[in-house]
Amino acid sequence: MDSTSPPTYADLPADLQLLAACCDTPVSSEGKAKLERLVAGVSNWRLINQSAARQQVQGFIHDRIGAMEAVPSGIRQNWLNEVRRAAQLNLRQAQATVNLHQKLGASGVPNLILKGIPLSAQLYQSLTIKRSGDIDILVAPEHAWKAARLLGESGYFPIETRRPLSEKQTASIVRHFKEITLINDANIIVDLHWRMIENRGILAGIDAFANAGRVEIGNLGHTSVLGDGDAFAYLCAHGALSDWSRLKWLADVNALLEGRSDSEIEALYAHARSMGAGPCALQALGLRELFWEKPLPSSCRQELETIDEPDFLGYPLERMLQPYRPASSRETVRRITRQTKVRSALYGSNFNAFTEKSSHLRALPDILALPLPAWLDWLYVPLRPIFWLMRKVRS
Repeated sequence: MDSTSPPTYADLPADLQLLAACCDTPVSSEGKAKLERLVAGVSNWRLINQSAARQQVQGFIHDRIGAMEAVPSGIRQNWLNEVRRAAQLNLRQAQATVNLHQKLGASGVPNLILKGIPLSAQLYQSLTIKRSGDIDILVAPEHAWKAARLLGESGYFPIETRRPLSEKQTASIVRHFKEITLINDANIIVDLHWRMIENRGILAGIDAFANAGRVEIGNLGHTSVLGDGDAFAYLCAHGALSDWSRLKWLADVNALLEGRSDSEIEALYAHARSMGAGPCALQALGLRELFWEKPLPSSCRQELETIDEPDFLGYPLERMLQPYRPASSRETVRRITRQTKVRSALYGSNFNAFTEKSSHLRALPDILALPLPAWLDWLYVPLRPIFWLMRKVRS
């Protein structure tokens, strides 16, 4: 693929074309005919199976083509087993999601659930089509300490220490990171967020709690979620800043936009742009057109064409096709170089992209070990190699 020109649908490998068709929604008669054509052309079902796992879309592919006789029985059984495992995990996650959401709310901590089980229920009316790996809970920064305490009462502690967070630790973590990962004895993972995106310029000014919606989780209860405009902006920002390296994230944006008119999509884009997530939304819309041949509204296309970065759509496609983690140090450097150029377009400047990279100079284990007051935060950078060496010696 020529990185100087935008990729087209013909540039997608056959396995990714099939996976994309399986992820499209709703399933129309035209879509079914397309799936049958793509299935008939498959020569390597092992590759399809591996690609579905890499993109984390096994539930979609089982739902759409799992009953077709052209699919080898062993492959079909593999997808069925994965769907059953996902269903068991998701049921536990769904119950925990509702319980934690309600516990925090009843204790005076307003909270929203990001992505996960509620999003699947909202977009696909299914709790099994996507496997939920964790529970993302958003609270206001001023409620982070109270939320951490309440989650600790329910058995959720930082994955690094398995011990309760102190108020000093929480205050320091909130200054430097957007979230902390907690885990309980049943290995249910909670990402406690006080900010949705690491870069403070993206989703700036979002009033998530004022615009919140509500989703019913089967007969288990309900959770509060982002409203449609905020959800679109967040899903685009999250996907873009994850390089769209898994097809499942793009599938969610496609499902959220399904059935909306050009004017409605333009309004969603304008909302995302007002919060600094305009380039992320344009990238999502461009990739949606690439994978599902659903044209952008003309005004969005005009803005997409003003982005002066040849890799703006090509790099995310390449990331989907690569192993999730780099295979070598050389590949890591190459990936970071291309990523930084695309991030510059997403952030609006090279300086903002560099600032994001420099944020990785601080490490969560260091802050947990030594929660400093704000005026001493600069010490974390020179102390990092010392903390790293101490951890290596202890291990």
